[in-house]
Amino acid sequence: MKYFIPAWYDDQRWWQDTTVPYYQLQNKTEFDDMISLMGMHLENDLDYQLIVLNHAPNLRTFLHRYDLYETKYSSVFDEIQGFSHHAPQAINYHHLKWPDDVEFVYTPYLLKCVTSEQTYTNIYFSQEGYSIWFEEFERDQLQRRYIFDDRGYLS
Repeated sequence: MKYFIPAWYDDQRWWQDTTVPYYQLQNKTEFDDMISLMGMHLENDLDYQLIVLNHAPNLRTFLHRYDLYETKYSSVFDEIQGFSHHAPQAINYHHLKWPDDVEFVYTPYLLKCVTSEQTYTNIYFSQEGYSIWFEEFERDQLQRRYIFDDRGYLS
């Protein structure tokens, strides 16, 4: 069995997630030799496992993008948070508890959920259309950011 430990993270903040909304450019390339090596192992039915040390809430959709969805993986952050392996599942923001008078404002870059004259929530989406984070604002000041992974788990 081969174990792959990728360096898919920022050099300065190795623990931090590198996910960005679909309209922002990644600050580093996604494809590397690790993806190629795992692809060769998968094609040749060789046993391997991916060990992810950083927070990677988009891991499953990332693997799917490179035809590596069947990869067995262990994630340190999944262990810390007590998450189990599940298929990606989009969050339906309509099913969340919103005030009755919430107004959903659709823009090309995000979804703005206006909850009052002073408060609103911005919902950002990944390249695949999954919610990646919600940012709550009061009086135009960021109060909270909720980070979701591609399985719908709140991190």
